[in-house]
Amino acid sequence: MEEQSIHNTRSAPPAATGKKRAGALWPLLLSYLASLLLMVLAVVAVAMFTLCSKGYLQRQVKKSSFTNAVYALLCDNYESYGAATGFSAEVMTSFISTEKIAADMDKSVSDLYDGDTAFDLRNEISNACYDALKADVQGRGLEITEDVKSGIAVVADACRQDYANYVGVPLASQFYTIVTKLNRVLWVGLAISALFAGAALLLAARLSGSPRAGLRCFIFAFTAAAGLCLLLAVGVYPSLRLASLSIQPASLRLLLLSYVKDVFGSFGIFAAVYGLLAAGLLATTLLAHSLAARRLHRRTNRN
Repeated sequence: MEEQSIHNTRSAPPAATGKKRAGALWPLLLSYLASLLLMVLAVVAVAMFTLCSKGYLQRQVKKSSFTNAVYALLCDNYESYGAATGFSAEVMTSFISTEKIAADMDKSVSDLYDGDTAFDLRNEISNACYDALKADVQGRGLEITEDVKSGIAVVADACRQDYANYVGVPLASQFYTIVTKLNRVLWVGLAISALFAGAALLLAARLSGSPRAGLRCFIFAFTAAAGLCLLLAVGVYPSLRLASLSIQPASLRLLLLSYVKDVFGSFGIFAAVYGLLAAGLLATTLLAHSLAARRLHRRTNRN
């Protein structure tokens, strides 16, 4: 009987140790799950404030030098038309400006997000070009015959087509379809990811066994989430190598590169937020530990 009692006594500690390790494993796993859910929360939020945001696309148009690139391309095309038909570069570019291109592009983006995906024919460009060329012919004292009018109309229509192709959101109908579908699910995704992340953190803190261990679960989750978001912010865009792609026209390439780069760059905001939360909780933990140590030291000195 004594030998059996001694054997049971010796075997008890390993079982207790196993239970303790299993009890410590669940909070760790739940904290890691919470970090993944926090990253999903960041992904959903970034999609809401970039892909589904009219203002974001409008800001990218301004930031990417899209307007200047389009103006340069149009000037090159119009000047070549003028050289072939006897009109000066000044006349051929008199009816366009960077301000007009910026305003028209801004309106195109607004119309797109409002549901108007129809291709804008830009008939006002054809009319402005026709009037400018006709005035130039008259200014030279030449007779405006039907053949001249027909030739001017051909040049004006060519200018209109170039302007319509360059100044507008490409694949507008497909883009609007994607945005519409995302808008239907993103708010639900945001709520679900936030709810499950919070539940995982609270459950991890409860299973950890003490307030201090619970805080460590929060710190781990926010730190891991910050690291994942930082990886998305600085690591994904360079790996895509979009800059090496040959995208035409050059204006579209500038817009696309700036758009995608800033989408991933937005994850840096969440990395900073999660990092600050982790740092704040760590500071709280250290402060509480320091205060507890001081109280213990005072009690020891009194005794």
